[in-house]
Amino acid sequence: MNSKIFLIPLIIIQINTLFGQKYFLNLKSTPDRRQEQLLSDLRSINYEFERKKIKTKTDSVVYFSNLARLYAKLGESSDTVFYYLDKSLFIDKEFGCLLLISIDKTMSNSSDGIGLRKLDPQRYMIRKVKCENYLNSLPKEKDDVIKSNPNYDQEMITFIETMFERDQKYRFNNQMDKQRTLDERNRMLLDSIFSNYGYPGKSKVSDVYSIQVATIFLHMGLEFMEKWMPLLIKTFKSGDLDNGSIMYALDRLHTLKYERQFFGTQRISKGGEMINVTRYSVQEQMKILRELDLPELFNDVRE
Repeated sequence: MNSKIFLIPLIIIQINTLFGQKYFLNLKSTPDRRQEQLLSDLRSINYEFERKKIKTKTDSVVYFSNLARLYAKLGESSDTVFYYLDKSLFIDKEFGCLLLISIDKTMSNSSDGIGLRKLDPQRYMIRKVKCENYLNSLPKEKDDVIKSNPNYDQEMITFIETMFERDQKYRFNNQMDKQRTLDERNRMLLDSIFSNYGYPGKSKVSDVYSIQVATIFLHMGLEFMEKWMPLLIKTFKSGDLDNGSIMYALDRLHTLKYERQFFGTQRISKGGEMINVTRYSVQEQMKILRELDLPELFNDVRE
């Protein structure tokens, strides 16, 4: 599977003409406190999306996926909700499926869920299974090919496999006390690797294992991320780290520190609800990304 899913051309999405209009059941009903928050979130993402003169595929897929989730929570009809989910899959099937599967894993143990399961489990599972099959069908560098390649650091790949297994073991099973113990072991090992080896980039361990390192990095906590983010940026600037990984890392760090993000990849729990993290304004994004010497990433967020 192509790991550079974020490096895609700019497109203009004509929202109303591409798919038509939908009928809403409950948006005009008297909102309770939870509905008021959901409607506020809906107005916010609509405003942010509509004011962009040019939308990337990434922007559009995230936007329509968020609409599906919010409308499900608001009690809209199954047809309306899946209409917007299907938009996200139509615009960019690979990224849309990656987003759907990612949200499904993250929210599978939450009472909130993605909302679609509860609304229409059969229709949801059809799309989930199709996405899983599609993603599995995409060409990717097979593990046996990677491990037979003398140009890759096989000893480092073994370390990464061990860390990644720890990283995933309890994270999605509501056993975070056990997971935190494994995360601390990973933190100590990853700190040593970064100090003595540098970042295990694509040229050293392949795309697959470089991305696994980036995934582990997301779970290492704010202090660790602040310490080593310059190394990730340096690796990205050298071409040895995919831009999807650096975008997620930046969003996670700024979410932990400021509860703000650049690219719309993060959600947090507040009051028992999973909510989207507020994005920086266009001017703020431009300023911070330039300060970080990452102006090329601004192509993914500009108006």
